[in-house]
Amino acid sequence: MSGTTVNNYIVQAALENAQELIDAVKMRTIKLLSEADVAWFLNKIEEPFNPNEKLKSALRRYSEAIDGNTRKQEVSGKTI
Repeated sequence: MSGTTVNNYIVQAALENAQELIDAVKMRTIKLLSEADVAWFLNKIEEPFNPNEKLKSALRRYSEAIDGNTRKQEVSGKTI
């Protein structure tokens, strides 16, 4: 406890205990995936990203609102 105040020590100990509790609760609530779910997920990660028109439009509006950019945007190597 040397080099720190009692208050700092208590706060640090409380934070560590709170984090341990949060971690324990998270571990109990994790759902295990079936092999089919894992295969589907990995397949989706490996598929090329193809934004639909709604997403493209949202990105354009966002870009225009943020920096007035009206140029075409590139997302995952695709110009939208």
